[in-house]
Amino acid sequence: MPINPRGLTPGLVDRIRNQVRNIFAPSAPNAPNAPEPGAPQDPGFFSRIRDQAKSWLSKRREEAPPFQGPPAGLNDIMARIQWAGRQNPPRMLRMSYQSKDSPMPQWRNVEPYSYRYRAKEDPHIPLFFGYCHKDQGIEAYKLQRIADIQITDKPFAPKYEVEF
Repeated sequence: MPINPRGLTPGLVDRIRNQVRNIFAPSAPNAPNAPEPGAPQDPGFFSRIRDQAKSWLSKRREEAPPFQGPPAGLNDIMARIQWAGRQNPPRMLRMSYQSKDSPMPQWRNVEPYSYRYRAKEDPHIPLFFGYCHKDQGIEAYKLQRIADIQITDKPFAPKYEVEF
């Protein structure tokens, strides 16, 4: 039996075509059960799927529950950062941070993204990475320099993957 360049035998291609025709026979134009042209048709499978999807989406668009804030007792800075990053959608942080260059802590709005450990500094204390709206970029923050941190009710669309 000859084999075409694609590696398929002519009989195999014909058998596949026949199986496809048999599966879709009711919608095939020459099928014996096909409706007459111009006759009203059943909405069909795809219309039912579309209607179910619209119904599901309308339920999903209902009002989101009101923001309730972090659970009571969540005072640890690291726990607050993780809680804000794990929400769906994640929540913006308002953070008072003492940088090397500033004599006083400054407030800034930060989107939480991840923790990383740096070997060249203290390998046991993580750095918090977040997008700072004041500096317009990703910044690394030492946890011991965070004077205060508040979780806001403002959600944000992540620019990068949130890794909490």
